[in-house]
Amino acid sequence: MDDNAEVEAFWSKKGIKADDMESGILMVIGRLRGMETLSILNNVVLYQGDLAEGVNSLVNSAELVAAGERASLLAALNILTDTELEA
Repeated sequence: MDDNAEVEAFWSKKGIKADDMESGILMVIGRLRGMETLSILNNVVLYQGDLAEGVNSLVNSAELVAAGERASLLAALNILTDTELEA
């Protein structure tokens, strides 16, 4: 997008920490079906970071990828098993 930096700044000011293309459809389907949804994003590039550098770092570092995936899975399991979060 030509105005990507402006769009990112807009959402950042609203408190949005991250986004991805895949989770959006999960949220839409969850809303349509009245279901709670959860998406955990293993972020590769920080806000205003260098995309090419972040992706190259990810590709060249299988250990970091595995650690991020492990942390994401543990976060999801902790959320799903936390009885205090039940409605």
